[in-house]
Amino acid sequence: MRKIIQQAQFLKRIGDVESFKLLLDTLPDTAFFIKDLKGRVMLFNRRSCEVYNVHHESEILGKTDYDLHPKSLADKYTHDDRQVMQTRKPILSATELAPNNSNHLVVYSKAPVLDRQKKVIGVAGIYRFVGDVSYTPDWYGRFSEVISYIHESYPKAIRLDDLARRMRVSQRQLERRFIKIFGIGIVDYLLRVRINAARELLETTTRTVSDIALAVGFYDHSHFIRTFKRLRGCSPKQYRSRHVTSLG
Repeated sequence: MRKIIQQAQFLKRIGDVESFKLLLDTLPDTAFFIKDLKGRVMLFNRRSCEVYNVHHESEILGKTDYDLHPKSLADKYTHDDRQVMQTRKPILSATELAPNNSNHLVVYSKAPVLDRQKKVIGVAGIYRFVGDVSYTPDWYGRFSEVISYIHESYPKAIRLDDLARRMRVSQRQLERRFIKIFGIGIVDYLLRVRINAARELLETTTRTVSDIALAVGFYDHSHFIRTFKRLRGCSPKQYRSRHVTSLG
């Protein structure tokens, strides 16, 4: 008990977080953030800046999830933040879609931030990218198989009833559980995987947009264009012109 009291007394004396920020910046694979009660970013470490493709946290400070992400993801992140702040209970080692608009997964934890009077003033979090779908954490069981199947078979027609059979649940149960874990439905996740595959082909090949659409599983060209614009904010041709200088 005495040691705990000594620890509390010592921590109360800390008045500067620069040393902690410096140490957080040395973590090569762990993103860290703090947000205030209104969801505004108050602190980013270097890895977080890399995820959002900015050079310094000053470019992100004050922004909210709705400034940085599609509404579906922002709703999920905000809901989790509020839950942590309202209940004062952390979320530990959970999995969700990455915040960089890709189809990758992250393992994350969140905890409430308290002031010296023990009042909640925000939320802090860390997350690490799951390097490959084969490393999806064991606690999500057969979801690992479903995710792997989607990543391997996205160019083909994927039926929800086939996925449900793999999970040994009904389609409705599968969709409900998928949304609970990842924040979006299975169809939206599949579209995200296909669009990111198309993005890579646009950057690295000279194949036509129509050819790429077919290659990643879109059999309706207009549907591909609409989906690409919704997820990437521009047309496939505009994306290629912005991200490719030359394709030898």
